[in-house]
Amino acid sequence: MKRCWVAILKTLSVPIGIATVVLLVFAAWSLFYYGDMQCGLARLAGKSLVIEPYRIDLGTVTSGERREVPIRFRNLTRNPITVLGAQVGCSCLSIPDLPVAIPGGEVLALEVQFHADFVSKETKIGTPISLHFDIDQPQQVLEIIVTIIPKT
Repeated sequence: MKRCWVAILKTLSVPIGIATVVLLVFAAWSLFYYGDMQCGLARLAGKSLVIEPYRIDLGTVTSGERREVPIRFRNLTRNPITVLGAQVGCSCLSIPDLPVAIPGGEVLALEVQFHADFVSKETKIGTPISLHFDIDQPQQVLEIIVTIIPKT
């Protein structure tokens, strides 16, 4: 029985060693070129751009209140990418600095502005923002979650 396990371990040691080396090389490549493994995985998946965060929870906001939330765009290519515009799910959202170009290999932060409409009772909403680019990449959708309470 012991010989069986020894034979199995000897057989698996080479593939496990190769897989470990491949993972270490990928990790080093991701950290060197992009600064983290998430961006390396995104690039391997064919993405040119990483947007953080995809889901924004503003918590509880009082009617009439305004909030600004930063969104980071990381260009994973060597060429500039332009954010052409955004299609928002309600008039309470805007990204005023569009269109904007993100230089190759750079990170750009933009502010999403939220203005809470006046409500008569507590209202929870989730609204999308569809972003459009000048590259052949599907639009990306962010989600804003917020609970609006009436002004007292």
